[in-house]
Amino acid sequence: MKLALLCGILSLGCSQLFASQLSAGAQLLAGGGVAEAPPQVKREARPVESLTLRASEILPQHVLSGPNHEVIEFVPVELDHCHFTVRTEWGQFTAIGKPMLELRLREIAAIDLSKSSSDNPATNGVPVVPVSSVRLKSGLSNPRGRLLLPQKSADLSIDLPGTTATSHWGSPELRRVAFEIGCDPETSQPLVYDALETLSKREDIADLLTGSRRGVSPFPTALLSIPADQQEMLAGRKLDELQTHFEQTLAETGVDPETSRTFSRQLPLTSCQKWLLIRELQALKQIPGSVDLFKRVLQAPDELAALEILQELRQANNLQARQPLKELQLTKRGTELHTQRGEIALVRLGDYLTGNPPFQQEMDQFRAAHPKDSLLIITPAQISPPALKVLQNNKIKVFAK
Repeated sequence: MKLALLCGILSLGCSQLFASQLSAGAQLLAGGGVAEAPPQVKREARPVESLTLRASEILPQHVLSGPNHEVIEFVPVELDHCHFTVRTEWGQFTAIGKPMLELRLREIAAIDLSKSSSDNPATNGVPVVPVSSVRLKSGLSNPRGRLLLPQKSADLSIDLPGTTATSHWGSPELRRVAFEIGCDPETSQPLVYDALETLSKREDIADLLTGSRRGVSPFPTALLSIPADQQEMLAGRKLDELQTHFEQTLAETGVDPETSRTFSRQLPLTSCQKWLLIRELQALKQIPGSVDLFKRVLQAPDELAALEILQELRQANNLQARQPLKELQLTKRGTELHTQRGEIALVRLGDYLTGNPPFQQEMDQFRAAHPKDSLLIITPAQISPPALKVLQNNKIKVFAK
């Protein structure tokens, strides 16, 4: 989907599954004697402190409410990630983080389009599953073989009598429809996948999309911000062809063969997510430390951690566009970006920086580690007044994209 970044806090069960799916790759890296693992830098754990905000304070109106959804006003914040609760006509679900929220809302729009098409009597004989009739569940693993969305987020799932859940790559038509309306064709959301199948089988799909596009894609999510020619490549190629293409591209970028193979063929992310990671790395391939940051995705314990690597690479490219980078350094505080002008930027992820004691301690340590340097913080998060005060006291500037 059109993002970035992307994100939900995974439950322990999801974390264990993600880790087990990477075990073969970890063994290759440990025993193959070919791939060199990235530096093992254990980040300092931050205490979990909760806060409650109003959704109307942190979301634009078109995200706050729409024709088929409403975000509940009170929003808990843990470790700088917002836990949004959304009401829809199909049920209620939660989404962790703004990118995942907008991703879910875009998929809901696709479901709504599918429902409107199923209500249309002119279906040209194409069998249509009425989306509004499905029964909702939460906390289900993906029945097509990947647990890609967090169980903890209670995302929408379905249970249709007589439906066999198998592994779906999707036809070229389905994949093109998904890109057109801003959905990941490999979505782990069965409800969304069924909606995409319904749309892709319609003979008048081109007219339907043309007439509905403005209402279907109101959310500026960055997850599928992929140029049209690359969308065609992702939509039209078979899985093994894409995996080979990913390996070849990573080899050209300077990634060793074993890491390339593990990433391309074993990492439980969608092809779109993998391609976005590769694209961000390509733009940084001349910068020392960028490949080490990329390799961290193989050590990620869950999907949230894997997609945060995408966010860090993207933030590095945002800074690179304004101030040429000299190197990336992986530290306990996080990824530090050293510019050729001598400035040091700390990448800080999340949705809302509260300025609480853990944040203050982290910024104090950042300044203590670089007492004479010009420091920046680069973050996609909204910065609260207390957090801004902490930054000012430590003479840390905020990078504005």
